[in-house]
Amino acid sequence: MIWMGVGLLRARLSGVQTDLPKATRGSFRQSVLVEVLNPKTALFYLAFLPQFVRAEAALSVPMQLILLGVLVNIAFSLSDVVYALAAGGLQKTLARSRRVQLWAQRLGGALLVGLGLNLALNRSI
Repeated sequence: MIWMGVGLLRARLSGVQTDLPKATRGSFRQSVLVEVLNPKTALFYLAFLPQFVRAEAALSVPMQLILLGVLVNIAFSLSDVVYALAAGGLQKTLARSRRVQLWAQRLGGALLVGLGLNLALNRSI
């Protein structure tokens, strides 16, 4: 890590690729499949959603769980879209400034050096 950080600190500013390829439908399907097969997702739903189910409610318990699951997925998806749009706009803005790129490269190098030193000096692991 230290070596990579020093390399970043010493390197000249490389051009940032701003014309990234557009995401394809295949990558979207792949990400959905990864999330569906992720055991942490199932554990989250098993631990979180039953707290909000009421046996005496008008809807049956399975319908309540399905409805809550759909609502949670919509909320998570909307927040992901907002973050993706904000990150894309921020990337385009920051990519125009060579000064910002240089400082980001220096900050990244300094962080790698700092983390590497912390790892090397920390013997409790």
